[in-house]
Amino acid sequence: MSSFSLICAVNDEEVLNTNLMASPDIKEMHDIVLQANARSAAIALNEGIRKARGDILIFAHQDVFLPEGWLNTVNQAIHCLNRGSNWAVLGVLGISLHGRGCGYVYSTGLKRYVGSRMPEPVPVQSLDEMVLILNACKGIEFDEGLPGFHLYGTDLCLTARALDYPCYALEAFCIHNSNGQRTLPPSFWTASVYMRRKWARLLPVKTPCITLTRWGWPSLKDRLKTRLSLIPKPEDVGRRVRDPAALYKQLQLYNQTKTSL
Repeated sequence: MSSFSLICAVNDEEVLNTNLMASPDIKEMHDIVLQANARSAAIALNEGIRKARGDILIFAHQDVFLPEGWLNTVNQAIHCLNRGSNWAVLGVLGISLHGRGCGYVYSTGLKRYVGSRMPEPVPVQSLDEMVLILNACKGIEFDEGLPGFHLYGTDLCLTARALDYPCYALEAFCIHNSNGQRTLPPSFWTASVYMRRKWARLLPVKTPCITLTRWGWPSLKDRLKTRLSLIPKPEDVGRRVRDPAALYKQLQLYNQTKTSL
């Protein structure tokens, strides 16, 4: 079995302790590196890379809950990929090379399942940042010029692509126990401008949120749509639950009941 290091950028210890650190498989990690209150995700996670000792590095949001057996699922997928792929980055949710969502998670912020079931890992052009998995031997790091805490999953995938390393989404179900947002924040658009300039020659690239293009038209259209649209009702935005383990059991029970009907 591979040795796994868990790396997390932290700004809320209560959220961390009731979600990621409450995940059953935490005890199987080779080591855990917590980076508090960094200026950007890239700075925090690169420092985590330098401290980590595992050969597989898992970067997870503090509000992600990994159910029992999650690490074994990831390890099996890696074992299969190692037989025929020179992979660099994996994730639990992404956009395939054909532009379709892949991976399978539950989001409390969206109040629904996200992605689609898949029997094996799928090559992707971008990955969501809730969980990223890096093959440490590739020597890839995050770009500390990328500001804030957005789009670093897409940036990591494009870095791997530039080095001819493939990236994949795999089905390793988890819960993103987040508060929903009605609009993307200004810091997201700041990061998107940086990405458009950096990767102009490789664009367009579809991310889990928007499509990045050289001239930024889809981004501009999305911002205009947000400004002109009616504000969603409060009930349309999901909220973080206090006990993600209980939510996971409820989801399991619902799926079992649905299957038996």
